[in-house]
Amino acid sequence: MPQAVVPTMRFEDLFLGWEAPPSYWAVTETELKMFAAAIGCNDPVYSDVEAAQKAGFPSIIAHPGFVNVWHFEPALLRSLNNNPVFPTMHNRTTLELHAPIFAGDMITCRIKVHDLTVSSKGKKFASWNIELYNGKGELVARKIHSSQWLSAWPNTKSGPRPLY
Repeated sequence: MPQAVVPTMRFEDLFLGWEAPPSYWAVTETELKMFAAAIGCNDPVYSDVEAAQKAGFPSIIAHPGFVNVWHFEPALLRSLNNNPVFPTMHNRTTLELHAPIFAGDMITCRIKVHDLTVSSKGKKFASWNIELYNGKGELVARKIHSSQWLSAWPNTKSGPRPLY
């Protein structure tokens, strides 16, 4: 039975610069191999250690699209004691890649409110600045993730959306 998601963070509670506590992600060879296979990438530097090392990398390298599997919601959930966060609909993502990610890297994710907008029709949009750093403290990727904040459920006829 799907569990109802009840928002615990309101758009009105956000402010520019609000930041979630950092979250961490240990990148594994298995994840990188599975991602490469899932997208049909046959370049062995993404799935074979020897091929990656022969190409000059310390281990298997993450495909550039791999950073999009990192979702910022877990960090926000942790900042709210694992309560559901909010009902939103993805609008767009802008991605900058700065350095490669390798199997074995520990990625630190830092998230803060980048922009808050209310349209002339009353639609609410939140943009998040999401920065991923490797274990050396180097910026590996920056994402600006924008979402439309949906209406609160008590004011809608459809009720809460399922968690999954």
